[in-house]
Amino acid sequence: MKMKNKIILAFLCLLLNSINLSAQSLSNSKKSFYKTGFREININDYLRPLQIALVYPTSAKHPIARIGDNEYIIGENVIYDAKISDKSFPLVIFSHGLNGSWDNHIWLAAALSKRGFIVAMPNHPGTTLQDMDPQLARDMLARPEDIRRTISYLLETKQFSDHIDANNISIIGHSYGGWTAVEAIGGKSSAKVFKKECRKYPIMLACDVFNEQMKGLDERSDFLKLDKDMKDPRIKRAVILDIGFGRMFIPSSLSEIKIPVLVYSAGPFVERIPAELETGYLTKYLPEKTSKHIVLNNATHYSFMAICRKNAIELFKKDRPDQVPTCEFDTNERANIHTQLIKQISSFLVNN
Repeated sequence: MKMKNKIILAFLCLLLNSINLSAQSLSNSKKSFYKTGFREININDYLRPLQIALVYPTSAKHPIARIGDNEYIIGENVIYDAKISDKSFPLVIFSHGLNGSWDNHIWLAAALSKRGFIVAMPNHPGTTLQDMDPQLARDMLARPEDIRRTISYLLETKQFSDHIDANNISIIGHSYGGWTAVEAIGGKSSAKVFKKECRKYPIMLACDVFNEQMKGLDERSDFLKLDKDMKDPRIKRAVILDIGFGRMFIPSSLSEIKIPVLVYSAGPFVERIPAELETGYLTKYLPEKTSKHIVLNNATHYSFMAICRKNAIELFKKDRPDQVPTCEFDTNERANIHTQLIKQISSFLVNN
């Protein structure tokens, strides 16, 4: 009987120690949240200069700066040009959409940096808000090449490579950036396939964008040879946020993607970017075992961008009418949507 009591007592001690360790671990995980460091990088060793926002974990507390903040959207506080914390962190590359920029997604980058990720966000020349150039925009494959160049620069530059786990690289893309991300993980596009799809579904905004970009080109133009292999094997997982140009991909190339892919689609708020046609095409051909699709019915295509200020729609109507849709429909939901996305995406990046 005494032996039995001793066994029970030992078991209880182990249980209490386990509870204490779990509590301590939880406490430590809360304390492990970093501050958000920020610096801008320029890569000028190429005919296509790249401006990159680098967002990263830091223990520094100053100087505090406000970025991605203007009269339309709410930005984030960062520690400008701070030292990167002395560890090796996973790297995430973020690709923005057409007429977008890293400013629109600093909310996600900041949240990930606090959780121990380094996030690099290149502005794609020709299709970024600060540089909309029709001639540059024609070279669609330059976008996934921007991703390759960004990764290579960071891994080849000692001040950054010392802090990056080169075996733990992910990519996130929104809209046209979603297409860019899929290209970078092995998807191959076809102008012929896309033109056929556009004849079937002319409602897609991507069709108008493509036709405008490629207007006047000879059918033999290199810009229309989109089936090149742009895969970067250094990328181990991908998150696709309400993709645009989704029906441009050759189905067999999507079926051959081996890495984990988390795909999001928005609700039916933006008629010309229909998730059932864009994201639906992507998820139809991605391998079921390695991909997951989450539908956010309360989200619009623009819910994946920064939170709009209360008077943003009124300001847009007056100054930039074409931008009104970026703040419509989900004004009261976007903060909750972001909270959900941060939790799900960070979990996916850690566990896959």
